Amino acid sequence: MLAGLLNTVFGNHPYTVTAYFVSAEGLTQENDVVISGARVGKVQSVGLAPDGPSGPGGARIVLQLDQSAPLHRGTRATIRPKGLLGNMFVELTPGPAGNAAIPAGGSLPLQDTASPVDLDQVMDLFDPQTRARIQTLTRQGGAALNGRGSDLNLFLAALPGIMQD
Repeated sequence: MLAGLLNTVFGNHPYTVTAYFVSAEGLTQENDVVISGARVGKVQSVGLAPDGPSGPGGARIVLQLDQSAPLHRGTRATIRPKGLLGNMFVELTPGPAGNAAIPAGGSLPLQDTASPVDLDQVMDLFDPQTRARIQTLTRQGGAALNGRGSDLNLFLAALPGIMQD
């Protein structure tokens, strides 16, 4: 019992920060949290944020960091995919060391976070006729460039000079 009490008082408590995102699609508990490409923690929980006067709405993500040094105000959190079809992870870009520290249990506001934009979300901005035209353009462009990757690379390499002329 004494050991449990000492561990509670003096033990290593995790440093957690709650980040609010517009969307956290694809992010799940246990996904990595990284700074400069190095894993520094994990996603502890993913849930809905309160909407209305009591909260910003969207997603509420609790990040558990392995480090003992706190993050600072101005830290940015971005949800990114690992590769084309990989799991999502949270990338942190630390704020300036001169800014106030974010205490354990503190938060990153909505304006300091970013979520990836899904192609379907972009396509939903267009009316059905425009979406159909974009699909046709994509298919026809793919057919026109099929087997001509080296020609396209030559053109792209020459493009800065063409634009300058």
